[in-house]
Amino acid sequence: MKSGIEEEYEQSTQKNLHITEEKRKRLPIWQILIIDVLVAGLLINVFAFFHHVLPRTLDGGVNIIGKDPIPTFELPSNTAHPSRPVSTPEPYEGSKRYSESPHKRQVDLVETYKNETSEVYLRKVVIGNGKDRITYYVADVFVSTAMSLKTAFARGKYGMNIKDDIVDIAYDNDAVLALSGDYYTNNDIGVVIRNGVYYRSEHTENDICVLYLDGTMKTYSPDEFDIDEVLERNAWQAWTFGPSLLDGKGNVLKTFNCSSYIKQTHPRAAIGYVRPGHYVLLVVDGREEGYSKGVDIRELAQIMVDEGCIVAYNLDGGKTACMSYDGELVNKPAGGGREIGDIIYIAG
Repeated sequence: MKSGIEEEYEQSTQKNLHITEEKRKRLPIWQILIIDVLVAGLLINVFAFFHHVLPRTLDGGVNIIGKDPIPTFELPSNTAHPSRPVSTPEPYEGSKRYSESPHKRQVDLVETYKNETSEVYLRKVVIGNGKDRITYYVADVFVSTAMSLKTAFARGKYGMNIKDDIVDIAYDNDAVLALSGDYYTNNDIGVVIRNGVYYRSEHTENDICVLYLDGTMKTYSPDEFDIDEVLERNAWQAWTFGPSLLDGKGNVLKTFNCSSYIKQTHPRAAIGYVRPGHYVLLVVDGREEGYSKGVDIRELAQIMVDEGCIVAYNLDGGKTACMSYDGELVNKPAGGGREIGDIIYIAG
């Protein structure tokens, strides 16, 4: 039963609404249209703020890794294979990966890192000069199991619009090498599987990249992708950005599944697959004439071929493209870079 105060409040509210409606009826059409547009714009901005700006944590994922034995791979330092990295850059210059490339390169070994489960060989590569100069950093990553190629969310939280500086995310996860990831935290589409935890699989028009526990990496078009099959095969990581760059045999694709904007010249980040246990993490600087112009999507694909990959995948680029090593930025992100939502990394 309503109190007298409540009834009085309702009557007053209805009266005010009636007066407002009467005033609205007397307004010219053009004023009504302007008011409606302003109200609609306000509502859209409020929605955009909550959906695209305000950080919010989402529910955790489901562990999908079974109890089957995890395949292991030999590290380069445990073999005498002459084409694999050693402590100098010469083997890269003399290997097949560059001999068939039309580009002349200056290659410098920047860092090497070894522990019991992984090895990293980080190089700086320069192609061309002047306004056509391209500078990129590429890490050959060798791991004894696929589980050593890890990922991490900014601030340790899965969710929307949760971001941090790459160096801080790397520090929080004891990462010796870290590369910026995909665009997961800025949208609610695509597939997210990280470190064997399945978070989501929402419809996307983008290509998808999956790293399996057996060490293989595969890219899928939206029509090819089957989440049940991927989960059944023991997926370790899955990213959604793209496009896929190569055909799985080391050849550049004839067409790329992405917008015309993505195809243009930009700073880039990419991940590549040579064979189980051997991966390539790469960042191309750009938008700074005389240092590095960046690359278009076909140039990026060719670089990944030159680096020995048979599978390669474009990650989020532009200002997002960044790499850190041992707590410091490796590259020069465009415009000073920006905070990111996740990293791909090797633990120190």
